[in-house]
Amino acid sequence: MILTTTGHQHLVHQHVVYEVFLFTIQSDQRKMTRFPLKLRDVYHGWLKRLEEHAFQQKEFLERELEQCGIRVLAVRPKLGYREVRYLHQDDMYTDRLLNEWLKKECEQLFCSYTYLM
Repeated sequence: MILTTTGHQHLVHQHVVYEVFLFTIQSDQRKMTRFPLKLRDVYHGWLKRLEEHAFQQKEFLERELEQCGIRVLAVRPKLGYREVRYLHQDDMYTDRLLNEWLKKECEQLFCSYTYLM
């Protein structure tokens, strides 16, 4: 598969979105256990299925990255953004993904998965 710069950037960005999305789901699951929610078991089961589905998508993206010769070296949280460093065809790239953009992407994923459950 031959990718343009935009194509490989998109794959890397989606990979980061799913990493953040999974982290957020797992964080919310931990926080839920601290409060006496009436529907805790239902919420937990729903979030677990959401987590599994998102994890499968992240794994798919990882395979796509590998097939395209892309290796994510680091994703580092910074003030207001995430810095992503990756290799593609022996060239190093660094992108900055704004936290606000990542939040909106995660919210869209959450809403789209809501219809799957």
